[in-house]
Amino acid sequence: MSTMKSELEAESDVLLQERGKQERLAMTISDQMRLEAQELLLLFGVPFLVSPMEAEAQCAYLDITKQTDGSITEDSDVWLFGGQRVYRNFFNQNKQVELFTMTDVKNVLGLEREKLIKMAFLCGSDYTPGIAGVGPVTALEILAEFNGKYLEGLQTLKTWWDSTRDQIKIPQEIKLKSKLRQMEIHDGFPNPSVVEAYENPEVDKSEEAFSWALPKLDELRLYTSEKLGWSRNKTDEILLPVLSALNKPAKQQLEITSFFIKEPSDAFGSKKNTSKRVQRALQRCQQVMAVCDEKPTTSLNEQRMKKAKEVVEQMRKVGSLPPCHPSLPVKRKGPGSKSKATSSRGSQPLLAKVARSTAPVNYKLSESSSSDSDVN
Repeated sequence: MSTMKSELEAESDVLLQERGKQERLAMTISDQMRLEAQELLLLFGVPFLVSPMEAEAQCAYLDITKQTDGSITEDSDVWLFGGQRVYRNFFNQNKQVELFTMTDVKNVLGLEREKLIKMAFLCGSDYTPGIAGVGPVTALEILAEFNGKYLEGLQTLKTWWDSTRDQIKIPQEIKLKSKLRQMEIHDGFPNPSVVEAYENPEVDKSEEAFSWALPKLDELRLYTSEKLGWSRNKTDEILLPVLSALNKPAKQQLEITSFFIKEPSDAFGSKKNTSKRVQRALQRCQQVMAVCDEKPTTSLNEQRMKKAKEVVEQMRKVGSLPPCHPSLPVKRKGPGSKSKATSSRGSQPLLAKVARSTAPVNYKLSESSSSDSDVN
């Protein structure tokens, strides 16, 4: 046994050494690629900026300060850092380039930066693990149920979860809360430092204007020869047409948006890709946030359930349905009359009903499917 243990320990040491070697090699390759990319940009006369921390944070800052026309990225964290214009599918030959703006996101979906950061706490991001099983749609439903400024609603969620998930007698509650009971919320949720990281990231705040230069042909010939093994003829065959085009006087300088079509602001996905659950979640989230800034003592669903219980109790007491409009005049007939009570507006009978008021919804949110399941 001791011999086997020694062999296993020796094998483990070898594996650890090999792992460290591979990690160092990968890091070296990554650093080398970064330096070569910077060198190539300099040779082509393209200005660049090295971010002290997150690249998306730096791009968002340049966008906010109007030093750039937006950010080309597939990382949604750019919105949380304050990005205003995002170009997607830019390097995908099989897709149309798309431009998204924060103005459209806010007007069409009703999602401003604060709400997007709160959604990151629930769905997860680079800075927080989120809650396993919570996607964008469930996150919107949670924000509507536990609303409040910034972390107030999320803190209320954590307090409720801590105090009720281990209860033996489970009270009657909405489906969302029953679902949340089965999930795990990590300790320290929500961490205020995450908000700080997104709102005040470390970036290069220089506002020095970017300067462009002409490509350096001789140095590019040397670079391609050393790095790529290209002959001078091959380099000239590729670069000379580019340099010739650059030297021609342009009639009108094209903007980046000249190379693709910007979809109208109401085209955030199609109806077939937007479930009714998404529309309901967006609508309810907007309604709750618009009601008031104060933290309610009970949620809207709990208020509806309470009202429904009161209706049932009244039905049990009087043995009939309560009128929908008790303030309307109702003409009562004497005993034996077969006439029904009618409202003052017409001959329709007064019937009580519990209805859920729903305004027309035009919001759309892209999902991976048209089902009511979440997108993780």
